[in-house]
Formats: sequence, structure tokens, C-alpha cells
Amino acid sequence: FQELEEHLSANWFVFHSYDFLTRDLHNQLWDGEIDFLLYRPDLGFLILEVKGGSISCENGQWYQDGRPIEPVEQAKHNKYAIMRLIKQHYGHDVPLRFAHALCFPACSKAKATVWPPDAKDIIVYLSDLKNIDTLAEGLILQAPLPHGCFGDVPDSQEILDILSPE
Repeated sequence: FQELEEHLSANWFVFHSYDFLTRDLHNQLWDGEIDFLLYRPDLGFLILEVKGGSISCENGQWYQDGRPIEPVEQAKHNKYAIMRLIKQHYGHDVPLRFAHALCFPACSKAKATVWPPDAKDIIVYLSDLKNIDTLAEGLILQAPLPHGCFGDVPDSQEILDILSPE
């Protein structure tokens, strides 16, 4: 959090340990938690899934300190939950981008060769956090706009009210 606070410009809103309740594809309620939800009103959202400790990937299976994890799927699932939350409020997709990334602060870039192809370009290391403003912007800009979105970019205060109602 300190790194984000120090290196993100004032254009960003950051939610740490963002809890939400949504429904899955089978309409079952699902509790979720996003490590960092970054929102920039002129661009969109970046869901940042942080995994500390020793991270490895063998034969497509991720491990954190020897325990199996699914960080890419977790980040994607959280991204789609935020997309649904925004879409449900407006009744349609809006012209904001939604991206996801992983943050492995205890890993060095030297390990980058062991990551699966779907993760290589979305991993943020501790050394990257000094450039997180530019990096986060780039990750969001690489994400496509939702299919069939229309209308103007929503008012940032309205988005903040959706994310954090009083």
C-alpha cells in the first residue's frame, strides 16, 4: 500500500482489501476480496492480486509457499465481478476498461521465464512499483473496452458511490 500511495499520481483511487458480494454464473452468492482495486476515472480499473512469499509454477500449477493457488483465475474472477457490479448499476456496459494483474513483491524479474504465457505480461514485481503509475495505465490501456458499451464515461463520483456506498 505504501508503494502505491507513494508512486501513484493523484488521478487514481485505490481500494485496499476490497470486499464484495456478487453472484456467480449459477446465480449463487459469492463473497470476494480484491487485494487492490485501482480506479482511474478516465481509463477504468485494474484489479491487482498480490501474492507474497515464494511463488512458483510447475506444469501449469501455481504454488505459494508450496500450497496450490490460482492467482490468474482469482484476478480474472474479481475483474469480472467488478464489471458486473458496474453493469448492473447502469443496465449496460460502460466505456471503461477492466484489467487484471498479479503482484509478486517477493519474486525477482529473473524468475519471469518460469511463468505461464498468460501471466508473463501482467506480473508486477517490487522493483516495478516505482513505475506503477505508468505500468497500471499501460495494463488498463491494453484491455479492450467491453463489447457493446455505449454512452459517456460515467461520472467518477457515481462510480465511487457504486464501489463504496454510504
